[in-house]
Amino acid sequence: MRKMVLAAVLLLVIGALAANVVIPRAVERVWFDAFDNFWVRFGPEADAYDVDTLSFSTSYGSYNFPYGFTLPPELPYELNFSQVIPGFAIDRAEDHFTVDTDPYWDPGDESVSWGPQNDWSVRIHPLTAGQSVVQLTVPDMYYDGYYDQALVWAKDSGTDYPYPYCPATLCTLSVQVNDSEGGPASQVPIYLNYGYVYDIGWPDGRTNSNGWWQAYNFRAQRTWIVIRDPNTGAWVYDQIHFPEPAEHIHIEATVSYSEVPQDTQISGTLALSPSVLGTASGHTLHLEYRSELPLNGPARLGLYDLRGRWLAARDMPREGYTDWDLPELANGVYFIRLSGSKGPLVGGRITVIK
Repeated sequence: MRKMVLAAVLLLVIGALAANVVIPRAVERVWFDAFDNFWVRFGPEADAYDVDTLSFSTSYGSYNFPYGFTLPPELPYELNFSQVIPGFAIDRAEDHFTVDTDPYWDPGDESVSWGPQNDWSVRIHPLTAGQSVVQLTVPDMYYDGYYDQALVWAKDSGTDYPYPYCPATLCTLSVQVNDSEGGPASQVPIYLNYGYVYDIGWPDGRTNSNGWWQAYNFRAQRTWIVIRDPNTGAWVYDQIHFPEPAEHIHIEATVSYSEVPQDTQISGTLALSPSVLGTASGHTLHLEYRSELPLNGPARLGLYDLRGRWLAARDMPREGYTDWDLPELANGVYFIRLSGSKGPLVGGRITVIK
């Protein structure tokens, strides 16, 4: 009887981890006031943590709430860190703010960085008077038609908000793609990336018959935008943008010809064994690409966490199968994506339970 109960509990744990887990966020948004005081709003999801025990860091050092400090009784609440934490220091022009929400796994921390750079080293450009930056989730396609969530930070035009973890002011992103003769180019893939690595997954959209595409519910978040010529594979547009609230970003690009056929994906699957990794199974994962047509060129395997961040990669042999000794992973759900020379082919997921 005891073995049956333990088995049932294990199945429930596996089922919970295998779902699209939403990782709770402690911080809803941060901002500077007119006197350069640094404010932090802890949102409703912060009830998953003991907020008074969290650690915080900036370029000046690490900080904790003073001993005996009493938090407000109900979430959400706002705290002036410049006043409630003795010695707290942060640079308004260029710095970072990190909340250590997972002391055992650094990538699990919540961190936002800012500065004047136009590269991956910062999340946003410095906050101007009245602006805040809010932590939110965006859909991230890891396989054709299958989405998960990635955490990003987006600027907002104020500190008030209609809903937690959601900026009140949106932006506009529009794209016009023409062919070399000036006519509209249809079905050109548009890629948006919010992470730290150059990873072209499944396109976020394609141009219509007028060569036009527009992002809906676009927010002022750092976005790497890539437009790829479907004929040559060349990147005809490749740039990181740091939009401001209410800004309209309009992009124009040219591809080699107008009649771009819809990409055709060969039906296939990526078999992963075991699908649940534990203490007994170790770190070794067997992967096998099963399709009517074998791999006819280089292919690459990528490992990603629930937040859409790249963790590791390796080559897939042309035979279509391999054993991968994965890095040390914390408990949770991870995604494996197999990509060929023209983009992603198939994907799958694994669960780690120790």
